Amino acid sequence: MTADCLDPDSGELTLASGEPPIYLTRQCTEILIACVKAHGRVCTREHIFDVLYSHRPGDAPNDSTKTIDVLVHHMRKKWKDRTTTFVIESSWGRGYKFMGALALVKYMICPTC
Repeated sequence: MTADCLDPDSGELTLASGEPPIYLTRQCTEILIACVKAHGRVCTREHIFDVLYSHRPGDAPNDSTKTIDVLVHHMRKKWKDRTTTFVIESSWGRGYKFMGALALVKYMICPTC
C-alpha cells in the first residue's frame, strides 16, 4: 500500500507506514472525505458545515466556524505523532486543504494517483 486508506463506514484510517490504525469519529471522517474530494482545492468551512449538518439541521451548532476548527484540531491531534501520507493545511479565513495521498476504501479516491 502506497497511501493511507480510510474506510468511510467505520472511520478506520489504516496507515501505509504499518503503524496501528487511527479511528475517526463520524464527523471527522466526513470532514476528511470532503477535503479529499476537493482534490487539492480549499474546502471551505461553509461547505464542511453543509456536509456535516445539511441532513440534520436540528443538530447544527450555533458557532459553526469554531465547531469545524475544533473538529479539525481533534483530527490533527490523532495523527500528530504518526507517519501519514497526507496533511490538512489551513487556509486562513477560508477553510482547509487536503494535500497528499489517501485512498477511500469504497470510493478509491486518491488525488495523487
